[in-house]
Amino acid sequence: MDFDEWSDSGGSNSDSELIPEAAPPPTRKWDLFRETPPSLDTGSAVKSEIWRRLERLSKVFAYIVSFVIVFSCSVVSKGTMVFMFKQLARMPTNIPFCNNLGKGTQYVPGNSSGMNFEVELSCLKDDAMCKENRIVEKVAWIWAIAFAFAVPQIGSFFRSFRKCMFKFNNWPKFKNLIFVLTMEVCHTIGLAMLSFMVLPDMDSVSVFILTSSFAFAPACFLLLSRFQEDNDRKTHVSKFRLAIDIIAIVSQLSGALFWPLLQWLGVNQGEVNPHPYPWAIPAAVILTSLGWWETFTEEDSWTSLGKYLWSIKKEMIDKAGSRYVVYVFVTPIKVLTFLVSMVIMTWQTGIINKPSNLADYFGQSFGNHTYVVSTVEWEDIPGGSSFMDGVTKTAKYILYDDTQHALWVLLIQIFTSYLAFVAAKFASKVQIQIFSFALPLTLVLPCGLAILVSLCGAHAENECTFQSGSLYIPNRFFYECPNVGDYFAYTWQNNAWIALIWFVSYIWINTHIWYPKSPRLGTSEQIFGTPWYEGLFVDLSLMMNKRRDGVQTVSVEELEEDENLNHLNSEYLNFPGKEKSGSDSKKSTVKGSDRVTKIYACATMWHENEEEMNEMLKSLFRVDADYSARRLTQKYFGIVDPEYYEWETHILFDNCFEMDDSPKGEREQICNKFVKQLIPLIDKAGSNHYGKKIRVKPCKKYPTPYGGRLVWTLPGKTKIVCHLKDKDKIRIKKRWSQIMYMYYLLGYKIMELPISDERKEVMAENTYLLALDGDVDFQPDAVNRLVELMKKNKGVGAACGRIHPTGSGYIPAYQMFEYAVGHWLQKATEHVIGCVLCSPGCFSLFRAKAIMDDNVMRKYTTVPTMPKHHIQFDQGEDRWLCTLLLQRGWRVEYSAASDSYTACPEGFDEFYNQRRRWMPSTMLNILDLLANWRSVTNANEDVSRLYICYQMGIMVGTFIGPGGIYMMISGSISLVFGMDPFLALVYNFIPIFLFCLACYYTSPKFQLAMAKILTLGYTMLMLAVYVGLLVQISREGILSPTSLSAASFFFPLLLAGILHMEEAYYMPYMIVYLITIPSMYILLVIYSLFNLFNVSWGTREVKEKKTAAEMAKEAQEEAELAAAEAKRKKDGLMGTLMGQFKFGESEGETGSIDFSLGNVLRCMCFTHDDPHEPKKQLVNISNSLQEVSKRLSRIEGSTGGSVQMSRRRSSIGVRSGGRKSIGAIQEEGSGRDEESVNESMSEEYVEEVEEYPSEQKTKRDDDTNPYWIDDEDLKNGPVDYLSGTEINFWREMIHKYLQPLALPKKEQAKQAQDLKDYRDSFIFTFLMINALYVVLITLLQLQSNIKIPWTVFSSFNLNGMDGLVYSFNYVKPGSIAGVPHLTISREAKMLDVLGLCFLATFSSITFAQVIGMIMHRWQTYCQYVASTRLKWFEKSEGNSAIEDMNRVALDIVRGNQVPEEEAPEERKKGGLAERRQTVSALTTYHKKVGGQNGEEVNLEKQFRIRFANMDLENQKDPMMRRLSVRRDTMHHLAVRRDSFIQRRRSSVGVGFEMPKQTSFSSSGYDNNGFDEEDSMFDDDFSGSGYEGRGRNSVQFEVTSRV
Repeated sequence: MDFDEWSDSGGSNSDSELIPEAAPPPTRKWDLFRETPPSLDTGSAVKSEIWRRLERLSKVFAYIVSFVIVFSCSVVSKGTMVFMFKQLARMPTNIPFCNNLGKGTQYVPGNSSGMNFEVELSCLKDDAMCKENRIVEKVAWIWAIAFAFAVPQIGSFFRSFRKCMFKFNNWPKFKNLIFVLTMEVCHTIGLAMLSFMVLPDMDSVSVFILTSSFAFAPACFLLLSRFQEDNDRKTHVSKFRLAIDIIAIVSQLSGALFWPLLQWLGVNQGEVNPHPYPWAIPAAVILTSLGWWETFTEEDSWTSLGKYLWSIKKEMIDKAGSRYVVYVFVTPIKVLTFLVSMVIMTWQTGIINKPSNLADYFGQSFGNHTYVVSTVEWEDIPGGSSFMDGVTKTAKYILYDDTQHALWVLLIQIFTSYLAFVAAKFASKVQIQIFSFALPLTLVLPCGLAILVSLCGAHAENECTFQSGSLYIPNRFFYECPNVGDYFAYTWQNNAWIALIWFVSYIWINTHIWYPKSPRLGTSEQIFGTPWYEGLFVDLSLMMNKRRDGVQTVSVEELEEDENLNHLNSEYLNFPGKEKSGSDSKKSTVKGSDRVTKIYACATMWHENEEEMNEMLKSLFRVDADYSARRLTQKYFGIVDPEYYEWETHILFDNCFEMDDSPKGEREQICNKFVKQLIPLIDKAGSNHYGKKIRVKPCKKYPTPYGGRLVWTLPGKTKIVCHLKDKDKIRIKKRWSQIMYMYYLLGYKIMELPISDERKEVMAENTYLLALDGDVDFQPDAVNRLVELMKKNKGVGAACGRIHPTGSGYIPAYQMFEYAVGHWLQKATEHVIGCVLCSPGCFSLFRAKAIMDDNVMRKYTTVPTMPKHHIQFDQGEDRWLCTLLLQRGWRVEYSAASDSYTACPEGFDEFYNQRRRWMPSTMLNILDLLANWRSVTNANEDVSRLYICYQMGIMVGTFIGPGGIYMMISGSISLVFGMDPFLALVYNFIPIFLFCLACYYTSPKFQLAMAKILTLGYTMLMLAVYVGLLVQISREGILSPTSLSAASFFFPLLLAGILHMEEAYYMPYMIVYLITIPSMYILLVIYSLFNLFNVSWGTREVKEKKTAAEMAKEAQEEAELAAAEAKRKKDGLMGTLMGQFKFGESEGETGSIDFSLGNVLRCMCFTHDDPHEPKKQLVNISNSLQEVSKRLSRIEGSTGGSVQMSRRRSSIGVRSGGRKSIGAIQEEGSGRDEESVNESMSEEYVEEVEEYPSEQKTKRDDDTNPYWIDDEDLKNGPVDYLSGTEINFWREMIHKYLQPLALPKKEQAKQAQDLKDYRDSFIFTFLMINALYVVLITLLQLQSNIKIPWTVFSSFNLNGMDGLVYSFNYVKPGSIAGVPHLTISREAKMLDVLGLCFLATFSSITFAQVIGMIMHRWQTYCQYVASTRLKWFEKSEGNSAIEDMNRVALDIVRGNQVPEEEAPEERKKGGLAERRQTVSALTTYHKKVGGQNGEEVNLEKQFRIRFANMDLENQKDPMMRRLSVRRDTMHHLAVRRDSFIQRRRSSVGVGFEMPKQTSFSSSGYDNNGFDEEDSMFDDDFSGSGYEGRGRNSVQFEVTSRV
């Protein structure tokens, strides 16, 4: 059997026959010398092994610590509750009292160490004082139990109230509210009955045992869930599980009835005290179990009760559901119900005498207590001689205890319960719940019972055991221990063996905790059914409150049924009647393949250099290999991979065509040098990734209505689709490229599908656009971590990762630390307290459903008509898109665990120009958000009023920031250099004022030059300031006001660096950041705002070649402007008088400021060449016309003749109506000018004809054979064509949204003037605000002089570190009889109150950012732990060899799909002599690659060869040994492999012979890395049809039902 029979094949959907590529010629032997790719990579691929080990160590730490905390805290919490229940016993037994002076805390006086003492817990009938003391003692424990119940309920209330206040919630239906309230009230009454009627009168061992029968109602609801119906409404009942469920129900009911039956039947009544309320046991157990109804309610139940329960649950768990509204009402009622039940039950059962005891004795019960200790003493009879001659008497001693034991036990119980809840939630979030959640909670009951029995045995043996050491139990308290004796005999005689049946049934009912379905990094709502936990029985609460639903798994069979959407008719455009609606025979039309995660990576390219392009392409190869491994795992092993995704890359090249001006060119459009730079980089990036020289098949080439398209297929079968944009056919620039791929990928590929809207909704929810820059560098894990955020919360519309700038020099150094601080503090805080305002376009993931929402994608197509629009829409398109998402209610998140690297400006000019574009757009977008804060807060639940206030504070700080920095520098100059403060302000104002003038009147080049000079001066000044600051701090002390003010700025930065240890290498760059503060916060702001009118991109701009039409149009427009300029010139007396004050008008050169007095005196400032000078205009016009004449002559001179043979097939033909001639340019002017132009054109035409007399040219048609498609630099790839439907789509979409914006010069001049007017108004506001701020602060400091002494630390002896200075003045006496005088004075530093207020404001914002950073660090740690794999613990997470196989299969595929690597030189045998066999190595390599420049790689074919020969059951196999795979796992893998081969045999109906080789390579001219019929090019990437979903693989998607 041929290998091709293993591949999925298909045909092209294009309208035309595919034109195959010509085979490239082989490499000659004289040219065999090669350049191997580097062994080390850069950027995201370089990660220290130390950090990898730390990540794994952190997960080990998380496993162990979570297990220990969940287990130990649950045991302690349960033990303390049983301890508290015992203290309310009505007929308690006395406790042995330890009277050992060396151990006990309370002692009986006298020589009585040898006596046996007991704590008397019963009172005589007439002993009123004893009864009152007992009641006071019990009141404390009653309230302790009440607080243990109420504290978690209060936490639940506050969480629900916060969610109701700051999130969107729907009001529940009244009947649903009543139902939930009824169930919760019953649950609360049951807990109260257990606490005050049932458990106090049972021994502690029986209390532990009884808790395993609290799952009666969950067992009944679980039984209902077994009656299920599938999507086709077919019912399914598992009889086996149904039978076990019935047994479990009977077992749980027997647990509730066991003790009443024993008592009513009189069994063992001689040994066990009868329970005073046996009827309360089953009632309390059943009522308590009703509280966990929600967990065991499922969607698929077809019973009426099951459907009704699901409707109630669905109303609460849906997005913006009613859960928190319900619990805001339910929680206070539960607390009130418990308190009322507590009062009634303790009163009626005789624990207290009257209800008022609970209030009267509340304070006294938690205070000092007295208790009675008794012993039996012998009293001798006088004259007696033996033991029988004496009598016994009971001696009682009253002891006092002032320790608040009830309070301490309560605090321990509350703390351990909460800690167990937090640890259990953490384990569920990071997917370590088998080992750290299910296992410890399952062990709580048996291990807790064993520990209790051990405690009882140790205490019975020696009552002083727990009076010292780490485990301390008060001398007068202990558990109610039964007379166990021999444990096995006790178990059989007291029928305790039946507890094992209860426990097994309890485990069966809660088996869902061993098969968790909560999503990775899930919220509390996705993990648990109620807002918080139940405090009295935390282990039961965590187990039975753990949600059984959550993520929805998709079976392999379901995906195989729905896998191929390519069967859909591709010609669906404009045929809405073919859309299918949902059928009544099915509950849902959604198929499993609709939930597959689909990622479209959309990169915009323009003028990136070779290194930048290579970094992005290497990232795409990494993703390709990762995708291939996941796809092959599902295809060949039938594994459902929860992280599977489908990937497709789209690169949009802006303005990538230019005129071919080569001597033999046809003067037509060809791809520019940047596209041609990309072509060879595909092979180079693949070689860098695989560590060997490879080559990718040449790209397919498509002519398109917008220019062209190139399509590559990578070795792992992902596609790179490069869209070449012609600026004459489609609108260019980044925002319009984004609109282009949004409408194509979301509008055309999803909305036009002939399927139901329900399926489209699911597809849109699970389709993501990954916005990339052309220079970004990332790993597949970075994308997966962003997808995790999206899957966790369906309300997230966009997510961004940690952006790391790359480069060398002081400008990149500044940006590295600036980016770090911005992410560490600002973005983290935005994520925690609200939403991230900007998801950078260089690496961000957007949800398709969010982009397709109203007022997002459609509004994003708005053409700017106002000056503000040009800045807000086009200068910061990524920020505006996020603003639109926020205004529609979508959330934007930030993941610090998702790293990407992007090139940053390395030069001063480029950096300033980049920030000139970013800063105004940032301000305008935030101002837009703040101006519409009411609508935003009403639409977006994550944007609260508090968050709006925070952003207002940030914006105010941004506006007055330059003024504040100016004041800071002036103050520092005054302080360091001893200058007068006013003079410091004046001196500092001069350079800033001059820079403002330069930015307003001079060219950007002069502005940047001046900014560099000022930056250098301010840098030296800041160095002096910091040195002076250090000197002052050392002189005044570290607790002085100056020191604390500096600490408020530096400490958050240092703390952020400490908490981000993996990025600590950025901390040295803080020096560059600090010394450039004036430049970046004053000069850069001024430069950005004063150049507000400049809407050019500013970076990566190069001079482009212009077409003949463009040059002719520009010549005509320049002529018109020159004529208008000449007409404006006036001579004579009036012209002289009107020209006294002229601005920028002269001949030849001009100045931005020009003063003249007739022809006598003229003064020009800031001179430069006048672009509108008539003579220069005429020269430019003449040169342009000559160039136009030459090009038009060549175009129009092409006539008839035989068409040259091309590489295309003759079936294409030559279409009539080829590309039309541009024709003559009609200009207004004299006939003389027209004649001269025509004359010159005719002469040029004659010259061209003489030069190329025999040239014959092919007729061109942009729709079939554009000139660029024959460019040899694009390699000899096949040519294909778009389908008719896609061509229609592009034409309609371009006509409506993407027509090129070609404004005439006059309109451009008007637009520029409008921008300048807007700039003037904006900077006037900006300057006025800063001027008023500076003047106000200066006047307040000079006039008010409100200062207070700094004496905060004066009461401490700090040796002058607090800034206090003591002066001693000693005056000698004037004579011997005189008295000396010693005067001691204290001088304190004066603190400016105004400065203190500003410091407090700044510190409050910084404090909020620090808190947000710490909280985000915890979330990041959870994400790191969740995404880190540990093979040791993963084995414990699995429940069978099948699940172990699921984890191992992906590793096997990864190891077997990679091509063979060449052995490194240092590992070759033979040493230096072997390495010098150069010729032999070159010849071998030449034969291996078939004479080509590298080896073609097909990852699937490579895996198939190794897969067929893999000995999966051989434990000695190196891979199996490395993966440490157990025997049964290898057996299941072998069975899967054999099953797959058998299916392939039966599907093709021919014999199958396994290949013997273990690798593949080419030998000969044609490299067979790809088979001719292999599916590498089978998919139609012309865009027709909906391809990709379900393509040749078993697919999977994880989605939440919520």
